[in-house]
Amino acid sequence: MTLRIAEVALLAGDTETARTAALDAAERFRRQRRPGWTALATVVAVDAESRAGLLTPSRVDAVKQAADTLVRLGLSYPAVAAELVTGRAALATGRLTLARRRLRAAHDRSRGGSVLMRLRGDLAAALAAVADRQPGEALAHCRSGLEHLAQH
Repeated sequence: MTLRIAEVALLAGDTETARTAALDAAERFRRQRRPGWTALATVVAVDAESRAGLLTPSRVDAVKQAADTLVRLGLSYPAVAAELVTGRAALATGRLTLARRRLRAAHDRSRGGSVLMRLRGDLAAALAAVADRQPGEALAHCRSGLEHLAQH
């Protein structure tokens, strides 16, 4: 329930409530030895921290580990979302190599997924292209996202 509160608060733009609820959920899941759920809560917490401008290098490492956990568990959609959050967090902290790698991974994992998954992949690819100073490529990925939306 706490994780759901965190997710809704994040969607509503209430980063403090999202962060607090997600950190609480992550700690509860950690005590219960539920690595997938811990990873999901960590992603929400770091996303909230990123949006609030509260990122630290250790939190980028935490979301990177969470993304790795979700990939290892075979949770495709959450893994794409986690890779996107990791890439954005890495960009925000100036870790461009990590950002590019994670954003490209999100794009690669999104292929063949649901429309929302592919949209996240297109966004990730566009952000990677911006980081690479490739505006034409970024626009191509934006167009791809719009095409995916138009199909659905």
